[in-house]
Amino acid sequence: MQTQMPNYEPSRFPMEELERVESAMQASQLFIETLRRRHDALTEELERITRPNEQPATSAKPLTVGPGFVFRGAITRCYSFIDIHAGLLGRLWTDFPERREVMANAMSSRGRSRTYVALTRAGLFQDKAQAWVERFSRPLMAGWFIDTNLSRRDIQKLLAVAVEAAGLEWGKEVQVYWRATEVRPDPSSIK
Repeated sequence: MQTQMPNYEPSRFPMEELERVESAMQASQLFIETLRRRHDALTEELERITRPNEQPATSAKPLTVGPGFVFRGAITRCYSFIDIHAGLLGRLWTDFPERREVMANAMSSRGRSRTYVALTRAGLFQDKAQAWVERFSRPLMAGWFIDTNLSRRDIQKLLAVAVEAAGLEWGKEVQVYWRATEVRPDPSSIK
């Protein structure tokens, strides 16, 4: 904004403009003060809502879990029962690589004609066409494949066996939720 003014004669001085400028300056100062008060109120509210909860851990709010699973305190939500099966086995295979064979053998002992977890897709099923094998299996991780032609009851049985074979406690260190369920977290697990 240009501040250099021309020389005016006293009778032609723009007094009305000066009054408008002074009025605008006062209004601006009032507006800035209003904004400052609003800023302070918003900052105070933001501090209040983002401040760590000072309530004791025993009053933990319930969480909605599922469908999915909780593995060592970490919640994983899944879309389907097969996703629960693949996700939990993937965590077990990742966290316990030295127990993979033990878990696979424990799961296979529950089947009559299939192994549920194998090193090849063909190793999952006996006497099945390649197209069928491709449709009802998926990679678990590099070098391992899982059977996906399972009912919820089969999955529950197999996962419990795999968890036990990994040395974990079903229902304590690993929980599976087949549908959305409200749970209260263990206060000792809240970080």
